Parts: sequence; structure tokens; C-alpha cells
Amino acid sequence: MAFDFTAGLISRGGNLLALVVLLTAGGSTFAMPPAPAGFTTAAPSEPLPATLDASLRGIRASWLKRHIAFLAAPRQQGRGLGTRGLETTAKYLAAQLAKMGLPPLEKSYFQKVPLREIRGLGGEVKLALPGGRIVAWQHGATCLLPELEPQTFGAPVVFSGYGIREEALGHDDFHGLDVTGKIVLLVGGLPPGTQWQRAELIAKYGGVKPQDRYADRVELLDKLGAKAIIALEADLEVELASAKTQVKPFFRPAAGVVVTDEPPLVRVASGVAKDVLRALGIDPARPETLGARPLPGITATLTATGQCLPAASRNVLAVLRGSDPGLSQEAVVVGAHMDHLGQRGGVLHPGADDNASGVAALLEIARGLATSTVKPKRTVIFA
Repeated sequence: MAFDFTAGLISRGGNLLALVVLLTAGGSTFAMPPAPAGFTTAAPSEPLPATLDASLRGIRASWLKRHIAFLAAPRQQGRGLGTRGLETTAKYLAAQLAKMGLPPLEKSYFQKVPLREIRGLGGEVKLALPGGRIVAWQHGATCLLPELEPQTFGAPVVFSGYGIREEALGHDDFHGLDVTGKIVLLVGGLPPGTQWQRAELIAKYGGVKPQDRYADRVELLDKLGAKAIIALEADLEVELASAKTQVKPFFRPAAGVVVTDEPPLVRVASGVAKDVLRALGIDPARPETLGARPLPGITATLTATGQCLPAASRNVLAVLRGSDPGLSQEAVVVGAHMDHLGQRGGVLHPGADDNASGVAALLEIARGLATSTVKPKRTVIFA
């Protein structure tokens, strides 16, 4: 078995960085497939000392299964933020690390993470036209706001058609359109034509889940500097009327913590503004009217309301000090997130794969390193 103490970087949406320890089975380094875009593999790898190799080979599937069974059990409540189950999980992980003889990174295994809990999300979106006419969408009735802390902001509006850039098809809804600092109005769904009916494009722009069909648009508009996005959807009112909506609390970083968020996406019912849109020459049912263009004199204001309360979560941190006096000042971080979705819409999300499996792997890698008589030269932090 080969073990690489070099850190590899994984990036997701530009926001998440994780340090990865790569394990490869066999007497020589496993031939990895080509890395996808945005993924940097750790290299080069070196053979392990025999004693450490033996320790890691001793990892048993039954041990991994035991951890996953505990973490994904119903009593852990899906390990949602603010739940008793997540607190129980943190204590379980600290106890496991302590049994391995791994001390906390500092005085305690627990690192406090200050948060804010937002309860009772509400609000609206208003579109203001020249002459004083206003169209408004109400959260939960005619629009759906994302998870935003209480705030109000506005900006000029531009229209970007379907909000799609597909160079291979010669389609660019942003050609010549300046969206920097603007609120971008677009039509959800796919343009007409058989060329858009390929499975990968349907999944990308017409998926059942909003997070799937808007992910690429939001990522692109973030790069282009848009302030917010308003997506017109013809069937949203039907969806809202049939949905069993529950206003669940959500969490944001503590005040003062700088977070670079993507532009918020608001889904709105297009029927509410049908007359106004037609007056602007926009009809979602007529693709020939959906050319991207500025909308001079039109502004939008987004208001999110709710109760903001102080809250906290905890990280669990343990350390294995490096054996080399010089290299021990460098550290490799082996990380796995212990939280999950909790309960949403009356459904418990156990999170066995995301990410009880990763946490279980971390624990057993930690055990293998802790029990080996040969320690890594660099310090290893388990988080």
C-alpha cells in the first residue's frame, strides 16, 4: 500500500477546499484516471514503512460499518445544524479519537463555530417600472426566496433570455449584455429546438430539481458580476399551491464573518407579471420575444425578513504530531464534514453516504496512523 502525505485540493463552486489523503492498494502506486477539471491530485506518492502499511491494511469494513450505523441512525436526527443529534455526533467523534490516544489540537477536542439561526423566512420581490407601476411577488405564495438573512437591496434590471451560454451550440444570452451589479431577469427552462433535447442539456437546464437546472446559470452569473437573479417560471404557482411548505430555520455565518456568496436566485411565477412582461415585449411562451437586452428605467428590490438569533456549532479537532523536528512544523489536514440535512419537509435525511462514510473513513485512517509504531514526519490534523 502506498500513502501520500501530500495534500490534494478539491474545489466545489470555488468555496470548498478540502485536504485529502490518498490511499492506494497494492505494492505499487495505483494508476489514477485523468483528473476532472478543477481537481488537483496529490503527487508524488511514496511507499509506506512496513509497520504503517500493516496498520492501515488492518482497517476492517466492519469497523467502518459500525461508525456509519451510529452516525446515520434515526436518533442522530440527520445531524442537522442545531440538533441534539449533531451534538451527540461531535461527542462520539471526540471519544473515538481519545480512545486512539490522539490528543485534541488545543485544550479541547471542540472548536466553537459561531453562527446565526434565521427563523421564519419571509419577504418579497418588487419590480418597479417607469411611471410608478410596481409588480410584487410574495414569498411562499407567488415566489420562492433562497435562504437569506434579513435584508433589503435593489438594482437596475436587465433581461437575459434563458440565461444560457452554450458556445458549442452558438448560443449566448449574455453577448453584449452588461450584467455587472444588475439584477438579471431570465426565463427558466430550455430554448426550443431538437438541439436542446440532448440528455446532458436537459439535466443541465431542465432538471426536476431547481438546484440542478439553475446551478450553471448561477455560477456563470456569479462570474459575470450579477447582483441577483429572478427566474420566471410558468408553473410555480401550481407547485407552491400543492407543496406542503414548512418554514424551517436555517443557519448563516456569524456577523462579521466575510462570506463570498453566489448571487441569490429568486424563482417567481411569471403569470403574476404577464401584462407587464408583454408591455416590455417579453412573453415566456414566445421564444422570439426572449432576446437578451437592457430594460432601461426598471429596477427590482428584494426584501428578506425573519428572526435572527445567535447560535453555535462545533468542529472536532485532534492531532498526531510529526516525528521529524523540522517537518513536524508542517501539517496535513484530513477532513470530513459530520453534519447533514437533518429533517426537511417531514423527511429524515440520515446522511449515510454524505458524509457518515467520509467520517468513518477518517476515523479509521486516524486509528491506523495512531497505532503504527512509525509515525509520519509531518503533523497530521484530523478535523
